[in-house]
Amino acid sequence: MTARSGKETVLADDRGGFAFVVVLLALSVLLGAATWGFLAARGQLAGANTNLHVLRAELAAESGISSGLRHLGSNPVSASRGSRLVDTGSLADVDWEVHARALSPEVVLLEGWGRMESRGVQSSIRRVAWWPDAEVRTRAHQSVIETPFLNRDASSLIDSTSVSLPHPGVPQCSASLST
Repeated sequence: MTARSGKETVLADDRGGFAFVVVLLALSVLLGAATWGFLAARGQLAGANTNLHVLRAELAAESGISSGLRHLGSNPVSASRGSRLVDTGSLADVDWEVHARALSPEVVLLEGWGRMESRGVQSSIRRVAWWPDAEVRTRAHQSVIETPFLNRDASSLIDSTSVSLPHPGVPQCSASLST
């Protein structure tokens, strides 16, 4: 655009609203970056909350196993080979239950389940426990000597008379046993 004022010619700026468009574009980019950061933070928060619920379910399952071990007592493997419910309970708003399954005469598998019904979260933990059973151990050997003290000499003879002599009413063992 040209304008004449006397002898002088002045050219006007043809960029009209270009600076305004650049500023709006820059603000749009900044707003987009801020929105993306906000949405990413919300996603991280949702993931952290889900992880919190899973950890609470795992903690309840672990607590259930600890409680189940106390409820099993001193001879837990006497149960049948099938899975049986040992204990149930709740920890805050998380329910748990523990099942025991005898794997062998001395080994039991404990399965703990933690369920958070309000969030639809479930977690399970399994532990293998071993209870040495004196009867099973005794039956596995041809002979067993129960004594608090044994004397063993270089010829591999075991002298148990020193243990049985001072107890009145206990039949005296043979002086030496071959191994």
